[in-house]
Amino acid sequence: MIRVVIVDDSPTFRLLARSILESDPDIQVVGEAINGKEALRKCERFRPDIITMDIHMPSMNGYEAIQTIMEEMPCPIIVLTGTPGSKNEKIHEKAMKSGALVVLPKPKDIQGIDPYANQLIDKIKAMSAVKVIRRKKMSGTGLIKRSFDRLTPGKKNIKILGIGASTGGPPAIQTVLSGLSYPLPFPIVIVQHISKGFVQNLAKWLTSSTQFQVSIAENARQMIPGSVYIGQDNHQLMVTRNGRIRLKQYGPVDGHQPSASVLFESIAQEYGDTGMGILLTGMGCDGASGLKKLSDTGAITIAQDESTSVVYGMPKEAVALGGVRKILPLDEIASFVNRFI
Repeated sequence: MIRVVIVDDSPTFRLLARSILESDPDIQVVGEAINGKEALRKCERFRPDIITMDIHMPSMNGYEAIQTIMEEMPCPIIVLTGTPGSKNEKIHEKAMKSGALVVLPKPKDIQGIDPYANQLIDKIKAMSAVKVIRRKKMSGTGLIKRSFDRLTPGKKNIKILGIGASTGGPPAIQTVLSGLSYPLPFPIVIVQHISKGFVQNLAKWLTSSTQFQVSIAENARQMIPGSVYIGQDNHQLMVTRNGRIRLKQYGPVDGHQPSASVLFESIAQEYGDTGMGILLTGMGCDGASGLKKLSDTGAITIAQDESTSVVYGMPKEAVALGGVRKILPLDEIASFVNRFI
């Protein structure tokens, strides 16, 4: 049974959310809270598997509650918002930075009628088993990192960098981009698993919060060194050896379209050891097989370590396959890459 706490100052929405969630026999709502302060008490009392969180509440808002929960009693958190348009973009950005796993629109009706209700149930089931870490635990270069220290920085002709990420990825990508030297002599291509329709918001946020121009990947577009391109919804993202983007729809790989494995395999095939791959926090195994193929060419491959990953799934799978040549805490990845430039 998946145990849920609902946090929202609207009794009407709490009733609707409870009705939606408890329509599924695998979900039980164990508590409700009307603001962030009460959410902290309910989380401490019930120790839920997952929390749904509103943002605009009295006494303590959702951002403050998320941050405190992730610092004191980490738990997967899904933000539910009814805010439309450009304001939703800011909520998404701030909620993810605070520690939420995903931001979804609030359902307005019951399951079977409102697609957002079905989406909420699916996300609750997918995210409830995610292992989350305390937000303050951002250090550590433990034995596993040293045991995979198979790479010494030096001169290398890097022509392209690929990055793959999933749960917890947006703030992790922002951290890496913020630390990279600018301008870069090569382009960056990114696959981030994200809710449909949010990739444009992610590109805008990364452009505003880093020194890079970040845009949505377009088929046949010539990549410019120093620019960043993010895979779009429902398209596999690949690259050509003459520096162009290639998009194709042929279904999910490792459960995803776009898939990080597809991107890394493309870099391996077209660029070989002049490519570089970074696999960040995420649930599942996407990216692992592709990073292994890239590593086999002699390319530099890096995985985020367990201590700084929101979900140590994708990086762990890549390590298990032997496709990672360097394991690093999130805040050390950019400086390591810079030493190869």
